[in-house]
Amino acid sequence: MHSANFRTGLTNSTRLGRAVRQIRKEQGLTQAQVAEASGVSRLCVRDLETANRSVGSANIIRILKALEHELVIRPRHTPNMADRAGDNR
Repeated sequence: MHSANFRTGLTNSTRLGRAVRQIRKEQGLTQAQVAEASGVSRLCVRDLETANRSVGSANIIRILKALEHELVIRPRHTPNMADRAGDNR
């Protein structure tokens, strides 16, 4: 079972943490279970979910992999000149 697709950008650590917590809960997993499956400490999972402390990118990727998710980097959508030109019609 896969969770809802997060179409809005995860633009800060708080949003990332909330997304990870939602995915984990939808899968019926505890922080300890995710920690064991990903090879990180439960405190690391907690820190990611609460955004109270920095979590290294390698650990974020391990946690996402344990949850059968991945990190995708894409450009932010910002209006380009062609988009803005259409506003003046």
